[in-house]
Amino acid sequence: MSLATDLVNYFNDLEINTASLASSRLSLTDYQLFVITQLILNDVTNVRFLWKRISKAVSKEDLVGSLLNDLQALSISIGNKDFALAFTKISQITLSL
Repeated sequence: MSLATDLVNYFNDLEINTASLASSRLSLTDYQLFVITQLILNDVTNVRFLWKRISKAVSKEDLVGSLLNDLQALSISIGNKDFALAFTKISQITLSL
């Protein structure tokens, strides 16, 4: 297994474990890293499903201007096979984890 696969498995387990606790959820940084590892594996389908869960778990205020929005735009452009736009999105992303 690759490191990215191990990280995806870790975040999957973490998400499942925190979902059972009403007062707990993954942090914004956890979700950002989760999406990044999915993109490293070129798994835009799981990014799409993860995004649906993120939008329910993270407040809209936290998403404004966040790296997650940039990563979502990147995954959409990859999913649409618009690679010119994907490279533009990559060049515009600044990591501040």
